[in-house]
Amino acid sequence: MNNLSKREKYLIVIIGILAVIYLYYNFFLSSVIDNIKAEKSAVTAYNTQLQNINEMKASNQKLIRQLDDLKEKNNKNSIALPNFEKNPEIAYRLKSIADANKVNISNVSLSQPTTYSQSSNTTSSSSNSNNSQNNNTVNAKPGSLLSIPVNLSVNGEYDGIIKFISSIEKDERISIINTINLGSQDGNGITATITLNYFYVTASDKNKAEYDFNKGDYGKDNPFK
Repeated sequence: MNNLSKREKYLIVIIGILAVIYLYYNFFLSSVIDNIKAEKSAVTAYNTQLQNINEMKASNQKLIRQLDDLKEKNNKNSIALPNFEKNPEIAYRLKSIADANKVNISNVSLSQPTTYSQSSNTTSSSSNSNNSQNNNTVNAKPGSLLSIPVNLSVNGEYDGIIKFISSIEKDERISIINTINLGSQDGNGITATITLNYFYVTASDKNKAEYDFNKGDYGKDNPFK
């Protein structure tokens, strides 16, 4: 070393430093850099996955809202035009409307369902209905529109009866009032005899909903109280 020139000594020192840096990089720093790159790639992949999940959640929430809207519309449609008679609910709805308008139902009669004729805007019994009246059943093709004739006798004040009729027309379940006959009672009361039709669409056995009268509140109250 003593025989080396000053320049050569500097070169040896520089070479030594470079050798240390090389060894440090290869055996320690390069592995750290590789780990950092791997972690960065993992973070990028995680962020991408998280973004996709958020987009899926937003899409699912939109789909859920759409399904809820469709379910609500379907529920309203099933009330307006059910796929079977629901006769006890008819009596229950009429009683609720009568109570709300402070009138009394003295008589209610629901007749055998009949096939609805759109051309004449009336109802007519089909041959299947005529053949099955003895056992109180109606045979109709799925999708057929059937009408349930209803006769009502209502007692009360004139304003209450008018509001009662208006409430029937605005009720969720579709109905058509055919005739209204008004007569005076003893005193200031009015008697109204009303004929109307409720409707339903026949469904196939596969699509027909279950209907258990005993599981509902409809029709269990006395409509003449």
